[in-house]
Amino acid sequence: MASTIPLTAKTLTKYMQLDFAEEMLTQMFAVIVSIMPRLFSRSFVPIKRRQLDANCVDQFNDDLSTLLESLRREAVAGGSLRKFAAGNATAPNFQTLYALVRYTPDLSEKDCSDCLRGAIEGIPQCCDGKQGGRVVNPSCNIKFEVYPVPIL
Repeated sequence: MASTIPLTAKTLTKYMQLDFAEEMLTQMFAVIVSIMPRLFSRSFVPIKRRQLDANCVDQFNDDLSTLLESLRREAVAGGSLRKFAAGNATAPNFQTLYALVRYTPDLSEKDCSDCLRGAIEGIPQCCDGKQGGRVVNPSCNIKFEVYPVPIL
């Protein structure tokens, strides 16, 4: 029995390290991309996520679209100090949908709005029907999940 507990702890630690490594890589990529603005026209980074139940995909997409549009407006109105917005909404099957939008400080309000709108429009190409995903552009990115999104 004692040998089972360390194995579980090791496995749990390994998963936590992988999740931490994924977040660190995402942050490092965002920093690299922000250093070289406009070098790439648009980059989509699809990440494998669980598929949604076919019966609730349309409702999920509507809820996601409403949430991201609200966060886009909030981020654009954030002024020179606040370059992001985060929030949540209720999705089908009583799930909570979390989202984060952010952009680089060099963008004007109009450029920010256009960049985030383009990222939101990119969701069907990479993440349609998924419970989470990311669209990463050189000057802005969005992330949505059915679990809390860290604002790092």
